Amino acid sequence: MRVNTFITATSITRAAGLTALFLAGTAPAIAADDVRTVAFARSGNWTISGVHDAKGFNHCAARVGYKNGIKVGLLGYFNGNWTLQFYRDDWAERPETPFDVRVDVDGRTVLTGKGKWSGRSAFVYLGASSERLAALMNGTLMTVVTGSGSTQFRLDGSAAAVKVASRCRSQQMAANPRSETPSTASNGAFGAPPASKPTPSAFAPPAATPKPEKLSRADTISFANAYLGRRGLKADLIAETENVMKHFPVNWRMPNGIVGGAMVLRGTPLTPAAAADRLIAEQGELCKGTVAAKNRSKAALPDGASVELASAQCTAPGESYSIVFQVTSPQAGLLVVIAELSTRKTRPIAGASAPAADEL
Repeated sequence: MRVNTFITATSITRAAGLTALFLAGTAPAIAADDVRTVAFARSGNWTISGVHDAKGFNHCAARVGYKNGIKVGLLGYFNGNWTLQFYRDDWAERPETPFDVRVDVDGRTVLTGKGKWSGRSAFVYLGASSERLAALMNGTLMTVVTGSGSTQFRLDGSAAAVKVASRCRSQQMAANPRSETPSTASNGAFGAPPASKPTPSAFAPPAATPKPEKLSRADTISFANAYLGRRGLKADLIAETENVMKHFPVNWRMPNGIVGGAMVLRGTPLTPAAAADRLIAEQGELCKGTVAAKNRSKAALPDGASVELASAQCTAPGESYSIVFQVTSPQAGLLVVIAELSTRKTRPIAGASAPAADEL
């Protein structure tokens, strides 16, 4: 995976990214003669500008470039919608083509659905959701995942840049209002669908699809105690504010130093096997070094039920870890995930220096 840093910063390669994935760039649907770009401001490494066409204000764009040549734009349109754009100047032209995509910010999925190639750009439609925009604004690392692989982008300064882009949109819209209303307008230069006419490519689960629920710490403790009791293990629960594994509501520490965690999902369509496969695959994204000894297996419990097992080892500068996941489904739609994490300090290589802050 490649963690992409800004052009003005140092970059470091983590592993294979999806450089071959974004094979598209900016190809406005409006005629070039109708486009007028107005410089608005700079915010850190981000440049914010307003774009106008023959009908008035179209959108404001906050843009930043990365060392690998990919440029990212966060586009705020006159009708309230926001769109992510990824492009490179040397990518080949492509017709409008949908693709499956997932966007994670700091390990949490913000969007999942379909993106769209157009020209030399790949677009991810954010809609007008303030929750999604806030997740992006307040994040530090964005991971874009498609069927071709994944690429990470640092979001340094994105919160400030989005605020400036929002101010740009308000001021530019007031100074040069559009001659059509958002309810009848297309989404301007980049052809993103308007808020009033959602399409199947919008990045949200279908309305009929229930969203899985992660049980609270109080409801998860009983599953943790059942696991520890069945194994005959003695452990001390860790205060929720001090959890080592943040996504697991209940954490505990055993006398040998191993940290355990329990997470329970209700209403999930995932089977234990599919969940274990996903957990082991995610270690390739989370490990800041080399992942080895990735294993998948199945074991039988005394009551005749089965448990899916997944394990991996990560060797990284500073500290390495081994992690084991155990996934069961005591009833339909309920998924119990137990994790056990063992860490150890990594001996530094002679003469090696610590990575710069922008390489982490």
